[in-house]
Amino acid sequence: FLPPFFDLFLPFLFVCLFQHVATRMDAIKSFFKKKKFKRAGEGHRLGTGGEFDGVRQKKLEKQRDLEQAEQEARANFRQQQDRDLTPVALAAKKRLEEKKKQQQLKKRTASSGISTFSSSSSSTTTTSVGERKEPFKSNVVEVEQSNLKVTVVCPITGALLREREKKEHLRSVLTDKLEEMPLEMASKMVWTLNEASVRNTAINTITKYIDNTLGHPDEDKYKKINQDNKIFKSRILTAEGAFEFLCAAGFLPEEEEEDQEVAEGEGAAKRFLVLTSNINMVDLEKAKDMINADQKIVCRLNRDLKVFRPPKASTISDIMRVTLSDDFYHVTVDDVKVQHKSLISENERNAMLRTQAMREAGQTKRRYRFCLLRVRFPDGIIIQGTFHASDRVSKLRWFVQETLREESREFVLFMHPSRTKVEDVNATLSDVGLVPMCLLNFGWVDGGVSKSSELKQSVLDLVVQM
Repeated sequence: FLPPFFDLFLPFLFVCLFQHVATRMDAIKSFFKKKKFKRAGEGHRLGTGGEFDGVRQKKLEKQRDLEQAEQEARANFRQQQDRDLTPVALAAKKRLEEKKKQQQLKKRTASSGISTFSSSSSSTTTTSVGERKEPFKSNVVEVEQSNLKVTVVCPITGALLREREKKEHLRSVLTDKLEEMPLEMASKMVWTLNEASVRNTAINTITKYIDNTLGHPDEDKYKKINQDNKIFKSRILTAEGAFEFLCAAGFLPEEEEEDQEVAEGEGAAKRFLVLTSNINMVDLEKAKDMINADQKIVCRLNRDLKVFRPPKASTISDIMRVTLSDDFYHVTVDDVKVQHKSLISENERNAMLRTQAMREAGQTKRRYRFCLLRVRFPDGIIIQGTFHASDRVSKLRWFVQETLREESREFVLFMHPSRTKVEDVNATLSDVGLVPMCLLNFGWVDGGVSKSSELKQSVLDLVVQM
């Protein structure tokens, strides 16, 4: 039962209830906006950015800093380990690390196209680590690898170039001068650009061709050389400069008539080198003598004299902490074959039970091509030069003697720290044990001590602080 006046107040009650509900909803919205989601900001769609991306970026940068710090700590630890290694062991370790990097780079290149990024990032990391390490090794003496390249002097142009690039340089120079002096340049190409076995085979074949022509001057068949012959392809075309020498000697390319070849049953015309009519037998004899004479171009090794003054606080291990370039360890294909055979035989020997004396007797010393030698004088100044490992001790003594003020005064060189004298001038540097690098001490035979430096003033002008 409802009172009669209830219908009059019902709309008013609905309006009050709606206003109350609206007021409470506004209060709830204000609470969530001011309190709970105060830092959220305005809403945005997913993937369009916002303040959350900035927080994530800060976390990523912090993670990168931690990784970089870890890399620096590992690099410092490795450097501390490297200081305890001998120069030879340090050089060997560097070579192994370079090989590993090259293998990893090849794998990355094969799997994806990010090799450029990986190489640039690795170089950046190395540079950054190196910059942070510099203040902590002020007393450490290091020589950059770029300053220890083995260089030679070209006898034709006088240019200074890397030893591993001399073959390409000589090939370019001889090719440019081939039109001017064809016979001389072609013979030099045969002697210089080929291995001994390939060169000797080509020279013997060319000599045989010329002898046949000289022995039968009236027979035309000895004045032709079949270019399709297997001997010609395997002995002449495989040797650089051999074909050019035959052309310079007078054997020019010429094809026989097609009708004659078809009549003989040959499917296609043969290619021949035919001796021209304007070449006489005297010219052929001169060409034969020229190709059999030693025409090899020898590039003189650049000693690359350097004079250093090490810091007072530096030790012997700091002075000899040098990273040799790959030029000192560059090997040929023949060297690789010999090493492969030695490894096979060594594995077979290791399969047998042997004593320590038997193992040491069966070990073979590694053969180096070049060596870096330093001579320290009583005043602390050091001179440095590059030598062939096969050079004799006499060349080392001449190198030192040319830098002395008193060239006629007798001196002695002895190794450090054993103080073993290097006296046998006929022994090679490899036999004496000076490869790949060694520090020698200088002293006068009479035991005298000079008040001033033992070096010439022109040499002292080259002194640089290590």
